[in-house]
Amino acid sequence: MVEKVNERLPKDQQFARFGWYWPKIQRLWREYKMLYPDGSLLRKLRTLGLLMFACLLICVWAFGFFAR
Repeated sequence: MVEKVNERLPKDQQFARFGWYWPKIQRLWREYKMLYPDGSLLRKLRTLGLLMFACLLICVWAFGFFAR
């Protein structure tokens, strides 16, 4: 996603590869939505995040964390 956005941004507005923090991530997502309105990378990112959270819950349940 960073590479795709950086291709279309001027040199002084491009994203550095290191030093990620929440406002920078949000700016990347905004820029991606603006530059690629029909892009699917954000949808894939959200889907993978939900799957990761579901797998975490399954693992926690399997190890008996919720057992009384």
